[in-house]
Amino acid sequence: MRPASIVKFERVVLLMLVIGFASAVLGWDALVAESARYGMGESTLIAIYAATVAIMLLLLWLIARRGSNVARWIWVVLCVGGLAVSLWDIGAMSRMALPDMLMQAAQGLLTIVSIWLLFRPDANAWFARSGGGGVGAGTPDGV
Repeated sequence: MRPASIVKFERVVLLMLVIGFASAVLGWDALVAESARYGMGESTLIAIYAATVAIMLLLLWLIARRGSNVARWIWVVLCVGGLAVSLWDIGAMSRMALPDMLMQAAQGLLTIVSIWLLFRPDANAWFARSGGGGVGAGTPDGV
């Protein structure tokens, strides 16, 4: 059985993805206009979003289903980096429409919660049982 913290982590990350998708759909025109300022076209923006979602889903699977400790630390590094960039550019948030601002804030909060869940005692024990947590590690929950 997977521990409760890992199950909650999986749900939190899926909620983050749903909010991110909704945010992208609602603010697509603004995203395209902003990316054009940096010389990126709409197809590049789509590719970046697709790659980001693919990486998140891969890490989610490795963490929540395979018990990969390596993936857990990659998740933490990427999330902390993303939060740092968001805090560095907090002024951009003040220029957003209220719904976009709320979705960004919710994603930031959920990111912090996701990291916290990965280091709860039950999650730590689960990662320790997976034998180092490399990509080829066994599945602690038998799935």
